[in-house]
Amino acid sequence: MSESAPDRGQDVQSGILRLQGLTTLGADVVVAITAYPGHVHIDSGLWRKFAAENPLTSKTASAWAVLSGGTLHDVGSLTAPDSVAIARAFARRRGPLSLPLLKQISPKTLTALIEKKDVEIPPVETLTLIPEPDGSVTRRIVVPSGSTCGRADSKASGYH
Repeated sequence: MSESAPDRGQDVQSGILRLQGLTTLGADVVVAITAYPGHVHIDSGLWRKFAAENPLTSKTASAWAVLSGGTLHDVGSLTAPDSVAIARAFARRRGPLSLPLLKQISPKTLTALIEKKDVEIPPVETLTLIPEPDGSVTRRIVVPSGSTCGRADSKASGYH
């Protein structure tokens, strides 16, 4: 092993799973990866391919959160009819989650998303609150005090 090659045993012991050199991710592999309790690193090209082939839905949201490394630069809005379910899937992710480019979200979706204590999104006052995608009515939204919701100083620096 060369000096520059990572020690894969050390990675696994520290909770990091590196999946380098893969060209595809089968459904079974994605299910197993989303269940992994540690951090998963995949090549950015594979992430892009996965995201292109698997649009963000309530069924793919957990995989998006894990495979992106917890930083979802590709999510600028949560406007689909199943956005609340997507936000709930994001909220269940272990570890921090950042949506630094989020601009549009409905009140119910925002409420579901900020149930996650370590989610980072742009300041709430900069978000455009849209009508509920499912057509339901929202009467009120409350952002819990102490929430990291609205932190502009996201420490996340990329996908992986």
